[in-house]
Amino acid sequence: MNNKILLISALLFVSSLDASYIQQKFWLISCPLSGCTLTFNACLGCYGERNCKQCITTIKPECSPCAEDIFDQNDLETVNGNKYLLCDATDSFQVSVCHFHCRGRYYQTGQCTRLNNVPICECLSQ
Repeated sequence: MNNKILLISALLFVSSLDASYIQQKFWLISCPLSGCTLTFNACLGCYGERNCKQCITTIKPECSPCAEDIFDQNDLETVNGNKYLLCDATDSFQVSVCHFHCRGRYYQTGQCTRLNNVPICECLSQ
């Protein structure tokens, strides 16, 4: 019985370390945890990374880590030599973040699509 309690405690500790690392690294975790999902709707017209980050943090300062994560170059996935934000077209929040990310990169819009079977955010100038 003590071995089971020890094992469960160790697993909980390790999983909490993994969760904190993921939270710091990926916007998909940090944004919903900060309650930022609704804040993006007010900032979908921003333009430029600095302006987009400022829009989010002015409305809700707690969303600063979320906004930073969205533009973190280390969180982008390389596909065919280009870096992309990962994005699931079936998740409306991810679609909004894709648009926000692309507006920060000076594109008109962004859409979630698949490239080489990888779900990416494609920025478009239309």
